[in-house]
Amino acid sequence: ASFTQFEDMFTKIGLPVYMVPGNHDGPAGYYRYLEQSRTFSTWDITNRVVEMQDLRLLGIDTCIEGETTGRIDAMSMTLVEQEIARRGAPPLVIVMHHPPVTPGLRDFDVVARLDGAAELQEILRGAADPAIILAGHVHRSYQGRMDGAACFVAGSPTSAFTSDLPFGSSPIRQQGLQDFYFVHEVAQGSRHVV
Repeated sequence: ASFTQFEDMFTKIGLPVYMVPGNHDGPAGYYRYLEQSRTFSTWDITNRVVEMQDLRLLGIDTCIEGETTGRIDAMSMTLVEQEIARRGAPPLVIVMHHPPVTPGLRDFDVVARLDGAAELQEILRGAADPAIILAGHVHRSYQGRMDGAACFVAGSPTSAFTSDLPFGSSPIRQQGLQDFYFVHEVAQGSRHVV
């Protein structure tokens, strides 16, 4: 029912939609719905590159069924490596659920662990042009860098979390409904405004 509601809502907006699954999507339930919905299967960019005029989107499914932690599988890592190696291509935006840069809050760092993050970092280190990484998962917005790649972690429109301090072992508590999102403008070359 949630997937149907999401599909109905975003179809009415009339703008392009690109998505990858998150851990709250199942993700097995996400893929079951994907099989029956032509719209969803068009929107899903898992393990594929969408070429746009001024950028490329590469989607990665980092979810592990029944787990809060994530993993980058071999197929996704190969795609990242191929896209990083492309010269003269528009800027690369990697879309993934689990952030490769932990927020520095003990409780979130545990659930945000991403197997393969070190290998991803090694691939990004060799990039001629820095990638942009869009992620979520921790229901709290923050930004970080990983060997030149800029990582933007959106918050959450539901079940947002906060703490008294931005780093360390400060207790984390639910904050109620908030609309956290970033708007990015990316142009060929070095312009990237958030």
